[in-house]
Amino acid sequence: MARAPRKPTKPAAKPSRKPAAKPAKSGTAAGARSLAKTVTAARKTTSAMKKRFDALVVKMAVASKDEARGWDSYFEFAGEILRDKLWIAGGFDSAQQWLESVSDEPSRSLRRNVRVAESSSPDEQVKFTRSKITLALALFDARDAAAAKARGEAWKPSDEPRTVDWKTLRFDVVRDGAKKKLSLDEIKAPELQALIDAVNGKPTGRADAEPTDTERALRAALDASGLEDVTIAQRDHRYTVAGARADQLAALGRALIEAARAAK
Repeated sequence: MARAPRKPTKPAAKPSRKPAAKPAKSGTAAGARSLAKTVTAARKTTSAMKKRFDALVVKMAVASKDEARGWDSYFEFAGEILRDKLWIAGGFDSAQQWLESVSDEPSRSLRRNVRVAESSSPDEQVKFTRSKITLALALFDARDAAAAKARGEAWKPSDEPRTVDWKTLRFDVVRDGAKKKLSLDEIKAPELQALIDAVNGKPTGRADAEPTDTERALRAALDASGLEDVTIAQRDHRYTVAGARADQLAALGRALIEAARAAK
């Protein structure tokens, strides 16, 4: 039996002869020009930062030789380097690394000194002492941290200088069984520490107790050795001396020996 003829098939479509689309020019010449501008701007910024960094390092060196007001200037210049991250232009990988290159003193102490210098004048540091200004700033931080915790928020100290009117500042303390509002020059370091401990929920000793003979002798020896910014706290017959820098340790040791002799 004869087969049915096949249905004629359509001829295959001819391949298109249209040329392939050319790549857009937006990512070539224009992109290269944009990248070049970005690199140039970055180099200019880094160059400007390097000039500022080098200038501030020189100022720090000069300030370190000024016994009268150099301490304040030294740490204000250091604060500028930290706040604007100029240590990057100095070739350091972190602020910590730069601080460790500046001094053998712990970086935490250096940052604390920066905060004191930026929030107070040299005259205020003499009037109120750096140790009590340090404690007052720690009290403000403790209150801020407690408030943030109550709101369920994370908190860390700000790098921005804290503005404080030290003359009008008052602290609520209990002294001799009575509530009093004391200025920074009236309040004692142990009373400030007790306020900090209260905010942090730590047990406190008798901050309003009269200083012992040993504490008086120690304070006198420290002041005579130029360590007036070192803090002394006495609680439950235990003495805590804090705030001494690495370059003050020798003088601190001599002062402790003198205090021990005077207390006998």
